Amino acid sequence: MLRKIIHTQHDPVLILDLPKNLQGRRIEVIAFAIEDEAVIDKKNPVMADFFGTLSPQNAAELHEQAKQARSVWDRDF
Repeated sequence: MLRKIIHTQHDPVLILDLPKNLQGRRIEVIAFAIEDEAVIDKKNPVMADFFGTLSPQNAAELHEQAKQARSVWDRDF
């Protein structure tokens, strides 16, 4: 995968130097303005910002690990 953010001047032509693992393959090139990019507030993200990023199985496994970690916090020493 190759991702590069560039600042376009006035030249409408863009030349890409592809890494060897992408040469000779079908690739997709997408161009969009940065201000159009979806941005998550990195200062105060909430769980809802990440909805759908995990598979249901991974989410269940992480939820179980969190429950186990909380149970360790609650025990008496």
